[in-house]
Order: sequence, then structure tokens, then C-alpha cells
Amino acid sequence: MSELSERLKHVEGRLTTFAKTVSLPQKLLEAAKLEARMSEADFWTDQLRAQRQVAELKTLKAVVDPYQTLFQGLKDAAELLEMAEGENDQDSIASVSADADRFVAQIDALELRLALGGRYDNSDVFLTIKPGAGGVEAMDWAGMLFRMYSNYPVSYTHLRAHETKANLVCRLLLE
Repeated sequence: MSELSERLKHVEGRLTTFAKTVSLPQKLLEAAKLEARMSEADFWTDQLRAQRQVAELKTLKAVVDPYQTLFQGLKDAAELLEMAEGENDQDSIASVSADADRFVAQIDALELRLALGGRYDNSDVFLTIKPGAGGVEAMDWAGMLFRMYSNYPVSYTHLRAHETKANLVCRLLLE
């Protein structure tokens, strides 16, 4: 078995663990039930209930759809690798190698979403840094913390910050 095949098996193992952790079959069933309810004629009569169910379906789909896409991609890549190795097709092997790198990045993102998938994780975060009665040094330290949080360069994070008189306030918005 080649190194590339081992990489794909490793990603597949991580994906299987992810599916068990998030109870994927249950989420698929819940999504199917919500979609069936949405197709009922009287679904939109209670707007508040309908909006909650649509939001719940969106949350479920945010886990289920990436999993299904990644699972199918892994399956296709494994089949292509098997054929490419049989025919010694270096272009296809290189393509599968690039796909494997992309799959690793996708499973990392799924696992991060799982780690940040708690009850309130769709909410904004407010952070207040108060220098207290420490004088100039405390204000300097608070300023350093403010700059640290406001310059945190993560691709999935948007940071909006503003400085008040004695307090430094950061608002962290996650996608």
C-alpha cells in the first residue's frame, strides 16, 4: 500500500471518528424530518416556529453536507488512486495527492467546527479588558492585550474592535 493510500485511509479514519462523535445518522434523520415538515402546507403559518426549524435545519446541514461531500470525495479519490497506480499514471497520482491535502484541510475545519459547536457558539463574543487601578503600566498592558486580540489573524475570524475611555472592548465574530 502506498504512502498516498495510507494518507487517504488516515483521513477516512478521522472522518469515521467525526461521524461517530456527532451522531451523524441521528442528524441525517433529524434533517430528513425537518425537511418533511417544511414541505407541509401549514408549515409557514407559525412564523416563529418555522424560523426556529429552518435555523435548526441549517445547523444540521452545516455538519451533514460537508461530511457527505468529503466522504464522497475520499471514495472517488481512493478509486482513482487504485486505477492510477495500476496504470502508473503520475498525473492522476499527483491529482489525488493534491486532493488528499485538501481533504486534510477539510477534516481539520470539520473538527474545529465540532470543537466550536456548543450551544452558544452561534452567538457573538464580547470581551472587555479593564486595566483597573494599576496606573500607566496597567493601561499599557491592556493596550497590548487589545492589540493582540485585534490583530489575531485567523481566516475564519472577523474581529471588530473599538477603544473606549478606560476600557478596551473587542467583539469577536465567528462565521
